[in-house]
Amino acid sequence: MSDHSAPAEVLSFPLSSETEVSTHTDNGVPVLVIVAAGVELRFHPSDPQTVTRADLESAADLHAAVQAYFDSCQRYLAAREAFGGWPGQDEPIPPAV
Repeated sequence: MSDHSAPAEVLSFPLSSETEVSTHTDNGVPVLVIVAAGVELRFHPSDPQTVTRADLESAADLHAAVQAYFDSCQRYLAAREAFGGWPGQDEPIPPAV
């Protein structure tokens, strides 16, 4: 991510069965569409006519973040299964370092 400034507003959306994730093309370039809680987010290249190396790098950052989120969820569930029923079961599991 190139802009490290603090966001003006933080929005929180639950990932649920109603969350829709899809891709399509506009003018021949890819667009990622995420619909959650009635809000549609569209991620597209900065130039609507082409994809640049910078766009690919941004997509790679997004991909890495989604992979890290998936891996964290998977570790969380694995720990819950492995230690189910133990004292402290309902305490949050600290993030992996």
